[in-house]
Amino acid sequence: MDSETVTQLPFRQDPFTHVIAHPQKSWGNAQRNFALEQIQDGFVYVLDDDNLMHPDFYSVTSGILNDYPAIECIFYSQVINKTHSVRAVNPDTIRVNFIDQAQFLISRKLIGDLIYEHRYEADGVFIEKLYAASDKKIFYFYNDKAITYYNALV
Repeated sequence: MDSETVTQLPFRQDPFTHVIAHPQKSWGNAQRNFALEQIQDGFVYVLDDDNLMHPDFYSVTSGILNDYPAIECIFYSQVINKTHSVRAVNPDTIRVNFIDQAQFLISRKLIGDLIYEHRYEADGVFIEKLYAASDKKIFYFYNDKAITYYNALV
């Protein structure tokens, strides 16, 4: 999001969250790539304009990272707001049109030089490429409950 929008939104102030605002109005993949240029370490989590995090997102995430410090990517189940169904995650769903941007938190180190392509389904392409090229032992699939929401603003 751009810096004007950031000042209008209430963000949770905590040690987990660092909001990066693009200096100009832009959206989608340009913003994602801008954020990746700014981040050197830690974890990256991107919310699209139609995603929300469950109130337990932070506690679940910190618990996983504390219990499994070698993990470099966490995949989360997601509620589809229109149908109230749950989109679970597993190795077969890490592909275009089966996973949403808000379903993964990933270490910046693991991302390396990979960027988001300029196309509609860039989030699926991005994580599919990353998953295919990585050691599968560094991934964690959290399906105990859905802690992200898709189409939450529709």
